[in-house]
Amino acid sequence: MTKKTIPLLHDHHTHPLFYSAFHNALDFSHVDSFDKACDLIVDRARNTSGLVLGHSWKDNLFSFDAEQIEKLPACAIFNLSLHSLAINSQGVSELKDRIGAM
Repeated sequence: MTKKTIPLLHDHHTHPLFYSAFHNALDFSHVDSFDKACDLIVDRARNTSGLVLGHSWKDNLFSFDAEQIEKLPACAIFNLSLHSLAINSQGVSELKDRIGAM
């Protein structure tokens, strides 16, 4: 078997799949504050029903603490690396309704 190297591809799991699944999700890559993030989430919730999904949250710039995120509509926001997730109890309920018990 011949090994080939693809430049910049050193991750061995499904990040490209996640990003393709997020094509309709909120993109937080340009968001640098909690207030801006909240505005985006609330605005999306006004224009759609169900879970507000987001990606590319730069958790080095701001965080969602448990009390703050509970005040928002149902949401699940993945950080830039996709290794961390901010989700509120309404978001968990939405996911349970969609995919069954967790």
